[in-house]
Amino acid sequence: MDRGYVRAKPTRQEMVRDYEQQQKLARANVQQEQADNEEFPGAERESSQQNPNGTQPAGRSPQYPPAYPQNIPFPETPQPSSPQTPIPDQRRALMQASLGSSSSQDDSGGLPLNVVNGGQQQISPEQIQQLISAYGKSGMQSAGGQPDLAKLAASFGNSNASARLNQLPPQSQEDAYASQQQPTVLPQQARLQTDSTYPRQMQQRRPAHTTEDQPALLHRANPYADVPSLYDLYSQYSRRPSELKRFGLDIFETGTGNLDQLPMDLPAGPDYVLGPGDGVNIDFWGSVSQRLHRVIDRAGRLSLPEVGTIQVSGHSLGDVQRIVQTALRSQYRELDADVSLDGLRTVRVYVVGDVQRPGAYDVSSLSTPLNALYEAGGPTSKGSMRVVKHYRGNQLVENVDLYQLLLRGVQAGTQRLESGDTILVPPLGQQITVEGMIRRPAIYELGGEKNLAEILELAGGVLPSGTLRHVDVERVEAHQDRSMLRLDIPESDSPESQTQATVTEALEKFQVQDGDRIKISPILPFADKTVFLDGHVFRPGKYAYRDGMKITDLVHNYRDLLPEPYKQHAEIIRLSAPDYKPQIIAFNLEDALAGKDPDLTLKPFDTIRVFSRFDFEDPPIITISGEVRDPGDHVTNGATYLRDAIFLAGNTAQDAELEDVQVFRKTHDGKMQVISANLRKAIAGDPNENILLEPQDRVFVHKDVLRLDPPTVEVQGEVARPGKYPLGTDMTATELVRVAGGLKRSAYTQQAELTRYTINHGEQFEGEHLPIAIGQALTGEPDTDMRLRAGDVLTIRQMAGWKDIGATVKVDGEVVHPGTYGVQEGERLSDVIARAGGFRPDAYPYGSIFERLQVREIEEKNRAQLIAEAQQEGGGLGAGATTSIQDASLVQWRDTLHQLQTTPPVGRMVIHISSGKSWVHTPADIQVRADDSIYIPKKPNFVMVQGAVYNQTGIAFRPSKSARWYLHQAGGPTSAADKKNVFVVRADGTVAGGPKGLFNGGALESAMQPGDMIVVPSKALGGGFKWRETLEVAQLVSAIGIAVQVARGFCFFVNPRCSPGSGFR
Repeated sequence: MDRGYVRAKPTRQEMVRDYEQQQKLARANVQQEQADNEEFPGAERESSQQNPNGTQPAGRSPQYPPAYPQNIPFPETPQPSSPQTPIPDQRRALMQASLGSSSSQDDSGGLPLNVVNGGQQQISPEQIQQLISAYGKSGMQSAGGQPDLAKLAASFGNSNASARLNQLPPQSQEDAYASQQQPTVLPQQARLQTDSTYPRQMQQRRPAHTTEDQPALLHRANPYADVPSLYDLYSQYSRRPSELKRFGLDIFETGTGNLDQLPMDLPAGPDYVLGPGDGVNIDFWGSVSQRLHRVIDRAGRLSLPEVGTIQVSGHSLGDVQRIVQTALRSQYRELDADVSLDGLRTVRVYVVGDVQRPGAYDVSSLSTPLNALYEAGGPTSKGSMRVVKHYRGNQLVENVDLYQLLLRGVQAGTQRLESGDTILVPPLGQQITVEGMIRRPAIYELGGEKNLAEILELAGGVLPSGTLRHVDVERVEAHQDRSMLRLDIPESDSPESQTQATVTEALEKFQVQDGDRIKISPILPFADKTVFLDGHVFRPGKYAYRDGMKITDLVHNYRDLLPEPYKQHAEIIRLSAPDYKPQIIAFNLEDALAGKDPDLTLKPFDTIRVFSRFDFEDPPIITISGEVRDPGDHVTNGATYLRDAIFLAGNTAQDAELEDVQVFRKTHDGKMQVISANLRKAIAGDPNENILLEPQDRVFVHKDVLRLDPPTVEVQGEVARPGKYPLGTDMTATELVRVAGGLKRSAYTQQAELTRYTINHGEQFEGEHLPIAIGQALTGEPDTDMRLRAGDVLTIRQMAGWKDIGATVKVDGEVVHPGTYGVQEGERLSDVIARAGGFRPDAYPYGSIFERLQVREIEEKNRAQLIAEAQQEGGGLGAGATTSIQDASLVQWRDTLHQLQTTPPVGRMVIHISSGKSWVHTPADIQVRADDSIYIPKKPNFVMVQGAVYNQTGIAFRPSKSARWYLHQAGGPTSAADKKNVFVVRADGTVAGGPKGLFNGGALESAMQPGDMIVVPSKALGGGFKWRETLEVAQLVSAIGIAVQVARGFCFFVNPRCSPGSGFR
C-alpha cells in the first residue's frame, strides 16, 4: 500500500510530548523571571522613583534584553539596602566633570558611556575569585588629601581641563568641585559619577542570563504524524547567530562584596619588601622575652629598645629579621628574634586607559596589576585584555596577558604594585569571532595566534557534534569589502591517526586575520543505519540496522508488546530515497509473529508502528445516569454486568426505583434497543436479570414514583400556615391542623369541611364534601376525627362577621365630637353621627364628603386605564395639522397626562343627608363599613368657577342666580373653551352637564347652591373622537378632585399652593 502517512487524531505519545514541552516552556519562563528578579531586585522600584509617569527613562535599557544587540547602556544595579556612606573623591569628580563637558571624547581619554556586560561564563570562576582575593590585600580606598587638581587633570592627558583649573583661585576650585554635585551632569555621566566615590561598596553582580553554550538545532514542523525517523531529518541548524560577547569581560562584572572587609591575615613571604606604613611584630626570647609591635615611619625606620632606630625600608622581610636580631644581640646575650608582618601598607597607583573607571586608587602592598584593574571595573569594550602595561615611573615593568589567568588559571610573572605605579589598558587589538559548534563561542582578542588551529584551541576546541571538514570564515578585507572562505577537508579512508594529522595540518595552514568570523557547522543529526520501533510496544526507540533485518528481529513475540495490541494491522513507515517521502506498508501483526505471513525485510530509516486495540475500537465505556451516586461515563474492566455497572457508579441513590431499570443499546444496524430488568434482583445476583452489558451501553436508573410524586394533603382557611403537606401514615384531620400551626382565633370550630376525591377505574374521579366537627376532634371527642387520604383538602371556615371586629369609621369636620369610632355590623351613618354629638350650627351636611375604601380602589383602576388611553392617544395628535397646532396639541396632551398622574383617587361616594331628621332610616341613611370616613364641611358662601375662563375664582353666593350669571361674573369663557360642554360639580358630589356634551340637563340655566363649582372645559386642539372623549373625562376627574379639596380646606384654585392632591388647608 502506497500512501502518505497522515493521522487524523493525535496519538498518546503526541499528547504526552506536547504536554512535556508546555511544562518545559512554563518552567523556563518562571526561571527567567526569577533570574531577572535576582539580578536586578530593585530595578522596578528605582525606575518608578526616577520616572513617576511610568515610562521608560531616557538612556536606560529596556527591562528585557532585545533579540539583537543594541548600543544601549546596561541596566543599573540597585544599591544595597544599607550601604556605607560613600566618601566622594573630589579630584575624580572634578576630573569626570571636566572630561564630560568637552565637546568630544576619544577612545583613550574619554569616559565610556556604554558599560559592556559580558554574560558568557568562563572556566573556573570560583578559582579565579580565590586567586584574585588571595594574591593581595584588597582594602582599597580612594586617594585622600587635597593635591593640585590641575596637575591631576594634566596627569590624565586632558590639557583643556588643566588649563581651566589653573585659571581658578583655590576657593574657586572648591566651588567648581561643589558645582559638580548638582544634578546638571549628563544622564550618561550620572552612573559614572556615582561609581567614583570611595571607599566603594562593591556590588554583587551576576552574569547576564545567557543561552546554552552549545547551539541547539531547530526542529522544523513535521507535516506527518510523529514519525520518529523523520524527527531528526527535519532538524535544521539555526541560520541566525546567537549574540556573542567578548571573552573574559564577565570576570570584572562579578563582584566579591565589600573589598574593605576581606581578611587581612594574608601570608607574606620572606621576599616581601617593607616600606613606610607597614606594621611588624617583633618577638624575641632568650635572656629577655618580649613582643613588640612597630610601624615603619616615614623615614623607613624601626625603633628598638636599647638599640634605637634602624633603617629597614627597602629590605625584604627575611633581611629585616636578620638585621633586627643582630641589633638586639648587641645589647642582649643569647637572644633570638623573629619578625612577622602585622599590617600592610597602602600604595597609590593609577589605572588609566580604556577602563571602566580610570583614576587613582589606594590598594594594599600585596596587590598586583590585576587587583587594581579589577577595582577599576576592568577594561571597556574598547580596551585590550591581552596587553595590560605595568609602568613604574617611565619604565615598563611588565605586560600582563589576562588570558593566561582566564584560560589557564595562573598569574605567572605578575609583579606586586608599588606606590606611584601606573596600569595602562591600551586600545583593543586584533580580534576574531568563533561561533557554532565550539565549546566557548565568543569574541577573542588575538595575542600572537596566527592560524585556525590556535584559534580553535583558544576557544576550547570543537564539540563532538561539530565538523572540521567544513569550516566557514567570513573575512573583512581591510578598507575594501567582505568575503566568504571555506576550509574543506575531503573524506579519507586512512586510519584515524592519519586523518587527525591531516585535519591538524590543514588547520595550521589556514591563516586567520583581524575581523574574521569563524563558524563551525554541526554534523548531520541522524545516523544512516537505523530503524525505529514505535507505538504500542515495550521498548520503543532507535535501533541499529543490519542488512537483511526482519520485523521479528525487533518484535520477537508478544512479550515485546504492551497489553491488547491490535493484531490485524501494523505498519512499516518507509522513507523512500532520494526525497525521503514516507510510504506505508501494512502487515498483519498476528500472522507475522506466528510465521504465517512472509517476514518483511526492513530498510534503513524504517519505522515499525504497532497500534493498540483501542486505536481502532471504541473504549469500553458504559454510561450510567439517573439515581446513582456517581453518574456519568465509566471505563469497564473486561466483561461487565448490570450489577457491576451499578457499583462502578457508586451504587444506587436513596430515591432510586429498584424494581425497574432500562438499558439502551445501539445495535450494529444503527437501531436503538431498550432492555428492561429488575434492578433489585440484578443486584442480588439473579442471572436472569443481571444482564451482560456491551461498550457504549447507557443504563438509566429511575427515581421512585412515590418519591417523585409523594402523596400530599392540603389545608386551607383559618390556620396558621395553610398549604400542602406530605401525607403521613394514618394521618388525621386534627394532626394536619397541628402540622399547619393550629387554628386561628377567627376559625369556626363547630364544623370544618373535608373534600375528598375518588378515582373510578382509572378513568374519572369524583369529589365529595364531608363535615368534620373540628373543635370537638381537637378536644379528643371520640368518633369526631377522620383519617385522611392522598389528595384530601381540609377547609377551616371563618366565623361570621369576623372581619367587622375592630372596624372603625372616622368622623371629621363640623360635628360636636370628631374622631374615630368603632362600629358593628349593620350600624348606619345616622347612628355614627349621633354618637359624634350631631352637627354643629355651621355644619353644611349637603356638602358632606363620604369616602369608602372600595370606591377608591375602583377609581384607581379607572384612573390607570384612563392614563393608558391618554398615553396611547398622544402618538397621533397633530397628524395632518400645521406645526403650531401640533405643538399646541402636544402641550395640551402633556398637561392632561400630568393632571391625571398627579390627581389621586378620592373614593367619594355621593350621599344625600341634611341637618334635619328626614333622611334618617331612609335609603340615604346607608350602612357604614370598616375604614369609611365622613367629613362635614362648614357652610360655604361662594360658588367656584374653574377651567377655561378669564378669571378662575370664587364668587360670593347669590340665591336664585344661575350658572350662566356666575360664569359671566368670572369674565366668561375664553377662546379655548368648549362652551357646549360646560358642567357643574355640586357640593354633594353630583355632576350636571351641558345639553350637547357628555351630560344632559341644562347646566348653564340651573340654579346654584353654596359650594357648587362651575367647570368650563377646554376644547381638544387635535386628535379624533377618542381623544376628545378622553380629554373630557380627564377634566371631569380633575374637577371632582378640586371640588373635594375646596370643600375640605376652603382653598381657592387661584392660590398657587392649592392644587388637586395638595391637601393644603
